[in-house]
Amino acid sequence: MYNINHILLLFDPYYKMSKFLEFRNDIQALRAISALIIVICHIWLNKISGGVDVFFVISGFFMAGTLIRLDNNRWHEIYFIFWRKVLTKIFPTTILIILTTTLIAYLINYPQRYEVIRSGLLSILNLENLNLILQQSNYLDNSTKSAFQHFWALSIQLQFYLFYPLIFIFINQKKILTLSLITLISFIYSVYMVNSDPSIAYYHPLTRLWEFTAGGLVFLLYKNNITIKQGYISALSFLGFIVFAFFYPKNFNFPGFSSLIPVLLAALILLNIGGNSIISHLSKNSFLKFISKFSFTLYLVHWPILIFTKYVTFSNTVSFSNGVIIIIASIIISYLIHTFFEKKITYNLNKLNLIYFFSLISAIILATIAIYTTLYLKNKNMEKKSLALLENNSLNTNRLKDNILSMRVLGVSKISRDECMSSTDKVETCIWGDTTADQSIALVGGSHIEQWLPIFDKYGKKNSFKVIQITKADCPLGGSEYSPKDCLTWTDKAINYIAEKKSIKYIVTSSTRTYDDDNTENVPKGYSSSFIKLQQASPAKLIGIRDNTRFKIDPNLCLANNLKNPEKCNYQLNEHLAAEDPSIQYQDLITSIDFSYLYCPNTESCDLHEQNIPIFLDTNHLSFIYVDMIADQGIKILENAMPSQS
Repeated sequence: MYNINHILLLFDPYYKMSKFLEFRNDIQALRAISALIIVICHIWLNKISGGVDVFFVISGFFMAGTLIRLDNNRWHEIYFIFWRKVLTKIFPTTILIILTTTLIAYLINYPQRYEVIRSGLLSILNLENLNLILQQSNYLDNSTKSAFQHFWALSIQLQFYLFYPLIFIFINQKKILTLSLITLISFIYSVYMVNSDPSIAYYHPLTRLWEFTAGGLVFLLYKNNITIKQGYISALSFLGFIVFAFFYPKNFNFPGFSSLIPVLLAALILLNIGGNSIISHLSKNSFLKFISKFSFTLYLVHWPILIFTKYVTFSNTVSFSNGVIIIIASIIISYLIHTFFEKKITYNLNKLNLIYFFSLISAIILATIAIYTTLYLKNKNMEKKSLALLENNSLNTNRLKDNILSMRVLGVSKISRDECMSSTDKVETCIWGDTTADQSIALVGGSHIEQWLPIFDKYGKKNSFKVIQITKADCPLGGSEYSPKDCLTWTDKAINYIAEKKSIKYIVTSSTRTYDDDNTENVPKGYSSSFIKLQQASPAKLIGIRDNTRFKIDPNLCLANNLKNPEKCNYQLNEHLAAEDPSIQYQDLITSIDFSYLYCPNTESCDLHEQNIPIFLDTNHLSFIYVDMIADQGIKILENAMPSQS
């Protein structure tokens, strides 16, 4: 059995390795600089910086040194001692931050409780990156940011640590070759995934694997005395990293070739540390020395502070003064956690032998899972009660707060079907309205057409129309600049499908596109092109629905933050829509319908709720429950635009 001193010495890759000892502060300084860059880019620039990529390289570098130092021990001793130190360093802080973040979310009435609970639990289990993959989350999309979104990086790191020791345990003579092959294969896969599905590629562990192994390769080069001691290379690499972090084009998709730049620059910096390198000079800076002690904690702390600040201020942007406050608060909190929590916990955990240590960690994990399971079930019970009220048409008796907290299920209830929304270029259909009718209405486009289903379903049943839903996620007919690559292919297939259906008397699609930043509503070229194609392909009358308002931040966040005075969240319609419906210029091709006055009767002061029921589901969709409320008014509009032809 190893005593604690022996374990600590084994873990330290620089112990009795004087050539590395002097470089430890240099590497910590680089990590501190990366953390500060990440924080700045998140707060003010809403962009990826490449700082996480550098984190991964440094992590691979450090852990390779650790495993090399443990090389002479039995494999299970290497594995468990390695994981003991990893968990001692990471686990207590992450648990504290996750639990505290969840508590604050409850205290400030943060409405997205379900996501906080689910993401918190998955972050504890180091699966948050997989959660974001399943959600197809865009890291820079303001509407999808969660309080635990940044835990994707830690999840990937610990997933990597599961197998990384095995390379050093079972590969004796060809570690450099093995790591080189893994790096190459993972990088090729990363490039492939970035081109095929960027949202998945960003969080995928296999697309990030090469960044860690690149760090391991750099360490092995050091071990074999292969270094680059050129001060100008160090300075240029560091300058290149700073320039890249703040000025790279926003259309770069990470990882792939975009991540190759910060990874290579980090490798060059690491190969130049020591002597007169720029990092060695910076490591002597007192501020960086201070930050380097808790740079990991700073990364974990700053994000929930940023998210909750945006919620409280109901703003998607952060002013300079608020940003400075966030940074100062993050540094102070991180320092306090490091000084009064991390150090004490680490000291006490290091007193335990391996059996007691892993037993304690397992007990804490199980207890935390129990806490989050209880919160999850409580949230589900509240949603169940809200659904029961919805079925009884008495949802308005619920508190506005409870309806907001239940929007995850209420907003898409009654009529939506996941299988109706195509995720490929294949045309998927669902039938609504009068399913036995001889005449049909084709409801075709993206989610902004799907949201009007409650009106068309009731209209079809009342006027003997079969309603054929033909929709694809993020793909209005003809596509827009935000549509997936296969949207145009799907559009052509949808038009061909409509052309073959002689029973279709009306085709309903989106006629305009709105934006969340101003009132520059327009008719994209793809839309107008599809109008012409439909006119040529089918004799059916084309009906266009004007797009609804879009917001930078979910308006329900504002309601939750102003439950006593929800009118503070009111908005003016002309701030989001053009003064006149832009699709009128295409009246020879399409008959335009404007539903805006249904969800905003008073255009000078539009409410965000009616009878305690939120009008919007998220930043840019109306909730089905509200559309169902206004269905009778919508039917009257439809009967004027598309009368029954029976």
